[in-house]
Amino acid sequence: MNKNSSLKRSLTLLPVVLFGLAYMAPLTVFSTYGVGMETSKGLLPAAYAAALLTMLFTAYS
Repeated sequence: MNKNSSLKRSLTLLPVVLFGLAYMAPLTVFSTYGVGMETSKGLLPAAYAAALLTMLFTAYS
């Protein structure tokens, strides 16, 4: 068995971001809106912005 094997990056930033956004279907957003709004005390857009920023940093890395 080859001990010097490694993985090759095959996706760039744009496909990774689009792949992540594909899982954020509108049904998911609307079904959790009330719970998220109550949990974040009305700051749901800021919570989504923080999650987006985190996903972008993860995709960029």
